[in-house]
Amino acid sequence: MVATDSIVVMSSEPTTVDAVAAALRASKGRLGPENICADLRGLAVRLRTAGTEAVLVDVNGNPHKTLAELDGLVRQFHDTTFIVLANEMPSDLLLEAMQVGARHFLTKDLIETQLPGVLERINHAGAPVELGLLITVLSACGGVGATTLAINLAWEMQLLSHERVLLMDLDPWANTVCRYLGIEPRFGLMNLLERAGHFDRSLVQGDAVAYAEKLSVLGGAPDARMFDAFHFDSERVVELLGVCQEAYRGVVVDLPRVSQSLAGELARRSDAVLVVFQAAVKDIQAARMAIAALLEQGVPEAVIHPILNRYRKRGQMIPMEDIEKALTGQRIIPLSNDYVNTIQAANLGLPLAQAARNSEFRHDVQKLAATLSGSKGKTGDK
Repeated sequence: MVATDSIVVMSSEPTTVDAVAAALRASKGRLGPENICADLRGLAVRLRTAGTEAVLVDVNGNPHKTLAELDGLVRQFHDTTFIVLANEMPSDLLLEAMQVGARHFLTKDLIETQLPGVLERINHAGAPVELGLLITVLSACGGVGATTLAINLAWEMQLLSHERVLLMDLDPWANTVCRYLGIEPRFGLMNLLERAGHFDRSLVQGDAVAYAEKLSVLGGAPDARMFDAFHFDSERVVELLGVCQEAYRGVVVDLPRVSQSLAGELARRSDAVLVVFQAAVKDIQAARMAIAALLEQGVPEAVIHPILNRYRKRGQMIPMEDIEKALTGQRIIPLSNDYVNTIQAANLGLPLAQAARNSEFRHDVQKLAATLSGSKGKTGDK
C-alpha cells in the first residue's frame, strides 16, 4: 500500500476526514493534521511543500466548480493520484472528474470499506509487471466476421489462461462488441482518450465492464451518434494500450476502419495481427492489400496471420492453394463455416462456448487461442 503519511485529504467536513482516518487505521496507518486541507488553496500549498502519493478531494458543495479548479493541480502534479469524494456520483460528475484527470471515485459511505483497496491498487499500479499479449483483429472488408472472431477469441483466451483478458472495441460509433454482448457501458474508450493526464491500470479496470469473471470489455463511445467526428491521437491510443497490457493477461482489439498510420502503429506493437477475410475474390484482394500495407508500415511478416473465415472443407469455390498463391504464399488459418451456430450465438448475445460449445468454429477458435498464447497443452473449457 502507499505510505499513509503521504496521503492528503481536502475536506471541510469532519465526518469525511474521520472516515478517511478510520480507513487508514484499518490499514495500520494514520492521518496526521499536516495532511488535512480545508480547501484547494491549502491543498496547493501542501502539494508544493511535500511529496504526496495520493490526494482525496471532497467536491461536495459546488462539485463542478471544484473540479474545474482542480484541473490545474492535476496537470501540475501528474505523479500524484487524485481521488474524488462525494455524497453521490451521478454520471455527469463521474465523466467530468475523469476528464479532469481523477483516477478514482468514491462515495462517502464507502470510504471506510473501499479506500484501503483503492490505495492497494495504486501501489500495484506503480509496480513493474510483464506485459500481456496484444492481439489486433483487422477486417479485410465489411461483413467477414472479424468482431465475432474477436469476441470468441477473447473468451477462449480467458478460459485458457485462467487470467483476466480485455476485449477492446476501437469503433467509436457502432460499439459492435457491446451491442453483440448486450452491454450498456457508462463510459468507453473515447472517454478515456479525451481525459487529461496519464493512464493507470486501476483507471482502465474501473472503466471496463466486467462481462465475466475473467473477461472485461472496453467499448468505444457509449453516447456516440453515427457520423460524429472523432480523432484518434495515436500516441494516446498506444499509451492506453500499454497500460491495458499491464492490467490484463491478454488484450484483444477489434479494429475497424481507422487511419493507415494508426493501424500500422497498433500492428507494430501487437504480438499477432489477424487479417480476417472470406473466400471471395473481392475479400482475397482486400486481404492482400491489407497485408501489403501492414508490411509497408514495418509490421513483421511473422506476426501477420491471414484468417480465412467461413471456410468450407467441401465445395469451396476457390481452392485453398489459389488463395495462398494470391496472398504470396502466406500460411492461412481457416475457421470452419458454422453459420447456423454462429448466428444463433449472435442472436443470443453469447460467445459460442456458451451458446454452442461443440461448434466447429468454436473448436477452431480454441486452437487459435492456444497457438497465439504459445500453449501446447489442452485448451480450457467450461
